[in-house]
Amino acid sequence: MNFGQAFSYVFQDNDWFKKILIIGLVSLVPIIGQIIALGFAIEIMRRVIANDPTPLPELDFGGFLGKGFQALIIGFVYAIPLIILYLPIQFVPLLSSVVENADVIGYLTIGVSCICGGLAFVYSVLIAFMLPAAYGKLVTTGSMGAAFRIGEVFGLVRKALVPFLIAILGTFVAGLIAPLGAIACGIGVILTSTYYFAVMGHIYGQAYREAIQA
Repeated sequence: MNFGQAFSYVFQDNDWFKKILIIGLVSLVPIIGQIIALGFAIEIMRRVIANDPTPLPELDFGGFLGKGFQALIIGFVYAIPLIILYLPIQFVPLLSSVVENADVIGYLTIGVSCICGGLAFVYSVLIAFMLPAAYGKLVTTGSMGAAFRIGEVFGLVRKALVPFLIAILGTFVAGLIAPLGAIACGIGVILTSTYYFAVMGHIYGQAYREAIQA
């Protein structure tokens, strides 16, 4: 993998400013804009996996919206166990209206929070590894169903654990860069937030390519 390339490839495109700015402006549209930005990242991922020499795409409103929506659904389904794990933490305090013993409620709250919170943390880490692989299955097969073949997705992660770890670190670093646009106000935020999705798509694509070649 080439960690630095995920951050530098954008600027190698002669039209990078126009492409990033347009996606950034579109992403300002509530809800739909963020779905399109996610679809933009998914298209970059597809191009990187396919070794396309021009990984930074022009705006394809309908195409990005469709891909982004599919990726959003995949992410939501993978997050369902996480949501379930957090429900007991929210439910225990409600028992105070039934159980009068404050100590019992306190012990239950601590116990449930530790157990469910710990399991949620472990599952969150697992999701961070599996989502790039699931997105890769989506873009290489064109089927959402392929993203839910858990055994195949997990098998890809197992074969390329380090590349997927690098992908996680790369998106974390990109996430630190994104808020810096606030320093430049307006247009700075638009550019850096879109840049985050560009980096994510590229480094996810690299990790998936490493997995299928392993």
